[in-house]
Amino acid sequence: MQVRSASQFAALRAHQLVESGLINPDTDANEYLKYWKVPENEFTKEAKVTTRKTLNHTAGLTVWGFPGYDKGDTIPTVPEVLDGKGNTNSVRVYKKPGESWMYSGGGYTIMQLMITDLEGSSFPEIMQKNILGPLGMISSTFENPLSEKYHIIAATGYRGDGTKVEGKWPIYPEMAVAGL
Repeated sequence: MQVRSASQFAALRAHQLVESGLINPDTDANEYLKYWKVPENEFTKEAKVTTRKTLNHTAGLTVWGFPGYDKGDTIPTVPEVLDGKGNTNSVRVYKKPGESWMYSGGGYTIMQLMITDLEGSSFPEIMQKNILGPLGMISSTFENPLSEKYHIIAATGYRGDGTKVEGKWPIYPEMAVAGL
């Protein structure tokens, strides 16, 4: 199986939750989020952020990618990332949901939080149990930071300028989009 991004697996888990009836793909995402909510604004008055719109990148959400964190950095929680307390801007609705397509890693980070709120477990545990394990992907994980048992098999990451990532690989609290 060729994997292009973590988001494919996160989307698969969201689809599983839709199929099981735990998520209605057209319900306001805030209905599933417990402690953090997509802030309302002029764009959400007419249309809401939904799982369907998040999955197909038409939810009108910001933050297109995440740079990750190096070993030794303070790693924010997912709600902190969403509120711009990490190394990116806050994830907000910047246009009417459903209006047009624009890739949003921020949207998938909201979906990650929604999944963990619904299931009451960590994202790595959810993904191991429901996606990676059943696929037989025993050398893959969403654990961030990477646990010791994976250190021996993990490749060293490199930045765009060719320098090694401090600590060998970046850390992504935004696991649904960048954490595999």
